Amino acid sequence: MAGHVSYQISYLLDKMNSADKDFRYMATTDLMAELQNDALKLDDNSERGVVRMLLKLLRDKNAEVQNLAVKCLGPLVSKVRDSQLEAISEALCSDLHTSPDEHLRDVSSMALKTLIGQLPKTHVGAAGSILSRLTAAEAAQLEALDMVGELLAIFGPSLTNYHSRTLWNYLFPLLTNDRPALRKRAILAIGYLVQCCAPELLAALLDKLLEALRNANMQARPYVLCVGAIVRQAGHRLNITQTRRLVPCFTSLAISCESSNGESSEEDELRECCLQGLEAVVRRCPAHLTNSNVLDIVRLAIVALSHDPNYSYADDDEDDVSDESEDYSDDDDVSWKVRRAAARLLEAVITCRPPLDNSQNMQLADALLDRFKEREESVKTDVFAAFLALLKRCPSCVKVDIVWKELMRQLVKTRSVKTRQGALSVLAQLSIALPGSLSSHLSAVTSVLATSLAADIPAPLRLTALSCLHQIFLTHKDLNKHLQLLLPALVAGAKDKFYKVAAESLTVLSEFADGLPDEMLNKQLATASERLTATGEDQEVRERAILCLGSALAAGAHDINGNALGLLLARLNNEMTRLVAVRALTKVALSSHQHDISRALPALLTFLRKTERSLRVATLECLLAYTWPQSAAEIAKAVSGLISENDLSISQLTLRLVANLARHDSQAVGEAVLPSLLSLLKSHVLQGAALDALQSALETLNSCGGLNLNTLLPVFVEMSTDLSKSAQAAVSRCMAALVVASNMHAVVVKDLIQFLSRGERQIFALLTLGEIGRRVSLANEQPMLTNEITECFSNQSEDIKTAAAYALGCMSVQCFDVLLPFILSELDNSPKRQFVLLLALKEAISAADNDALRGAYETQLWNSLLLYSDVSEEGCRTLVSECLGKLTLLSPEHCLYALRTLLQQSPGPLRKSTLVSALKFAITDKPHPVDKDLPQVLSDFLALLSDSDLNVRRNTLITINCAAHNKPLLLAPLINNTLPALYAQTEEDKKLIREVEMGPFKHTIDDGLDIRKTAYECMYTLLERDVLLAQIDIFEFLSHVLNALRDQHDVKMLAYLMLIKLASLAPAAVQQQLSRILDHIKATVTSKVKNSAVKQEQDKQDELKRSAFRAVHGLLRIPDVERNPAMLDFLALVRSTSEYSVVFDNVRSGEASTQSIYTHDSAMDTS
Repeated sequence: MAGHVSYQISYLLDKMNSADKDFRYMATTDLMAELQNDALKLDDNSERGVVRMLLKLLRDKNAEVQNLAVKCLGPLVSKVRDSQLEAISEALCSDLHTSPDEHLRDVSSMALKTLIGQLPKTHVGAAGSILSRLTAAEAAQLEALDMVGELLAIFGPSLTNYHSRTLWNYLFPLLTNDRPALRKRAILAIGYLVQCCAPELLAALLDKLLEALRNANMQARPYVLCVGAIVRQAGHRLNITQTRRLVPCFTSLAISCESSNGESSEEDELRECCLQGLEAVVRRCPAHLTNSNVLDIVRLAIVALSHDPNYSYADDDEDDVSDESEDYSDDDDVSWKVRRAAARLLEAVITCRPPLDNSQNMQLADALLDRFKEREESVKTDVFAAFLALLKRCPSCVKVDIVWKELMRQLVKTRSVKTRQGALSVLAQLSIALPGSLSSHLSAVTSVLATSLAADIPAPLRLTALSCLHQIFLTHKDLNKHLQLLLPALVAGAKDKFYKVAAESLTVLSEFADGLPDEMLNKQLATASERLTATGEDQEVRERAILCLGSALAAGAHDINGNALGLLLARLNNEMTRLVAVRALTKVALSSHQHDISRALPALLTFLRKTERSLRVATLECLLAYTWPQSAAEIAKAVSGLISENDLSISQLTLRLVANLARHDSQAVGEAVLPSLLSLLKSHVLQGAALDALQSALETLNSCGGLNLNTLLPVFVEMSTDLSKSAQAAVSRCMAALVVASNMHAVVVKDLIQFLSRGERQIFALLTLGEIGRRVSLANEQPMLTNEITECFSNQSEDIKTAAAYALGCMSVQCFDVLLPFILSELDNSPKRQFVLLLALKEAISAADNDALRGAYETQLWNSLLLYSDVSEEGCRTLVSECLGKLTLLSPEHCLYALRTLLQQSPGPLRKSTLVSALKFAITDKPHPVDKDLPQVLSDFLALLSDSDLNVRRNTLITINCAAHNKPLLLAPLINNTLPALYAQTEEDKKLIREVEMGPFKHTIDDGLDIRKTAYECMYTLLERDVLLAQIDIFEFLSHVLNALRDQHDVKMLAYLMLIKLASLAPAAVQQQLSRILDHIKATVTSKVKNSAVKQEQDKQDELKRSAFRAVHGLLRIPDVERNPAMLDFLALVRSTSEYSVVFDNVRSGEASTQSIYTHDSAMDTS
């Protein structure tokens, strides 16, 4: 085989020596094909021959042959030895630097770039040789600098021996070269070098640049550009001292240009460079800046923003945007670059730093608003972008009327498309940030938008106007009153030839349908029908037309002969449009206008058998929206297979549909679905909304005569024997609901009492008795039941005790006057039964309504619970705190302030812990009357974070987490004062670490681990709430996350989750600490468990490694992070170790598949 390859190569080399250019071309093409074969192995003679021949062909007189020779170098790189690579690079560099033939120098340059691009990263020696040769000569410097930059970008971390001399002997002197192109390329190469050079070299370079800046005066621009490039490329490597040296240097240079009243282009360009350098510092090193630095930067930028020495705005009319300003032109005027850089700098300050105080933000808003008059369009675009950022970050600093006045000037008087687009974007964001703020201007808004939607307006502006209109409509429902002016433009837009304009217009028309009069609705219907029947329409336009047609029909448009509905139904037969057609049909079915959609039933039933989940969900929603009196049995048979524990959300929708169908043909529906209902009832995962829907379906079937309880109840009893506890609870709940609704509870209760003595059905009997007692009074059986249940408290089984407590508590709901005193009396007299009696009390309070507990019962319960608020058993205290929290929800005006009063009496640590936990149970995820009083008491409880007792602090953290999750707006005003104490709980306390002897071994126990874990859980919740995240100094937050990476397993897992979140929320801050983050991740990934470790320890370690790799995958989403030296090193480690690469690849593929699922569902939902 080797001989055949050698012969083939020799044959091609002979052909390449031919005098005929066609022969040379064909032979080189064949050689290219051979080199691209991965299996090809060259012997020494073949290597030398191929290299010599390709170098010769680079000088060929035929350009096509030369180009092929250049291309052959790419695959050849991996086929030859280092000695041949040296020969190739030496010959190419020699031709590049010494050849008098310009064409040959160009070919050599292309060949070298090909060689560098294909050079494997393991060939560091060859890369170093090329770098040395490129930097040794002075000829062809432009081409050489491009290749030096590429070498440093690819091999930089491996070429550390070349960094110093490359920088000082080659790159740095070029900063003062007369040729701007050389200076620019030298700066780019330095930017690549500083990403991977030694910290000492980076510090020395900065020192030399800053020294040069101090002495250069107006010739400092190259040095300023170089420092800016260093900050942009390696800002994460700079320390605080280095960063804070840069800010005064930049500001002083910019101020010197400002104070000299310079109107020369050189001064303006230097000032621009200084502002760009400051922007790089703010974006890349925001944590290093002091508040004083930021204020100096803001003042400098505000002054620079108004720098326009060659134009006077004084003669412009106050309410007009001068057309002269748009037509003004001066090729020598570069002051606009200063203003643009200032606007971008302000945007960086707004987005990358914690918010300034309100007065400073108002000053910033005024400065930006004043520059809406800017004459240079590119500058005005950046001014709008900065104002948008301020509006998102601090909407309260904006004066709506003033902003509106400025926006109107731009929209009415300006011809520029980009300017009007920017103004409309600000208008849309204003409506988002301050909903309802434009209510007094809606008439003018519609007038301006109608003008922007005219047919002769460019498409980009119309799209921006449509988006703005849509957003304003969502936040200003009274816009309906002004639609007369907009509808003609929207209808014309829906007929537009450009598909994006048509699609957006149809979307807006769909939103407006409910508020349109009949005449306008009919126009909308006709327009949507026209787009739907047209051939060759874009898929997006067709989908939007379907939704628009459905909205028009739902709003009451007159459908002549049912043609429009027929169009909609026809779309069900098209696989590309069936999903959106089902959703449009659902709108029609839900409307108050009666439309007959029964013709769609065959297609809808077919969709239920499809694998596309979103289609099945949409179909079920459509079936739910309509009444099917004649087809109930058919539909029930079709949907019975969807009732399964495999997908509870689909099961819930199906059960709701079954309940609707049962009202029309209960007997047939019951026969079709009952086996599926009973199968689902046995599931251990059945809970929540799905269980509610199942219970409702059974009750409806029973009330309509579709069930035979005499047959069904024994089935319930029989099936309860082998079920899990959660399944038994579900069966008992459904059985109780049915027997109470059928007034059979008296007979069933007697049977259940007999089961109390049978162990296998005792729990089921207790749960069912409790559920019946919750719904109806069992006063007649109460003495007997009370005795039986009380005896169960003495049972050895904890499950039976819990079920008995549940039964007693539920029965108390209908017999408060008898059973509540009994429970309280037993609490006093039976200390050993405290837990189960408190559990019963909790069930009673949870199930009771407000009226039942008011008055004497409330006071009696409150006082009794306080007696047990400081017991030693934590489980009892938890139940007491939950009961107190439930009572607080029932009577917030009394109980909430009573909790605070008790706290202010300086109780012991156990009672403190109970009181703060009680507040947690009073903070619900839904609006509640207690919300108005919570702000008055919350701060007193948050102060417990500084308590000396560990358990009190931990329960306070849990309460904070609950508040952040359920009521973030309540916590927002207090979060700044709370964070220092919260961060303090993340620190490891050596005093809480102890050693326990277990036989011959010593085991270390950290009593502070739980509180640290709780603190980090609370921090993660803060990241998920935008209103709280805006109050956080993200850099201080990140420093505590870094500490968590050194902690124990559970805390590390939370830290990796927070890193993934922070990588998307604050990429600049994360990248600044990337080296430290990856050091911790590397320690986790490379750690090994002991040989004697049990399987559980091995599994924990493997899961921790997977979490670390998930964090790396999240970090890789940060822009340009793969060029970071620390990340390059880590990825090289992963690739070089098969164990790590397999895990990492699995994590990436898993994340990618999950992302694709969510992306697909999202796309389908918005179609």
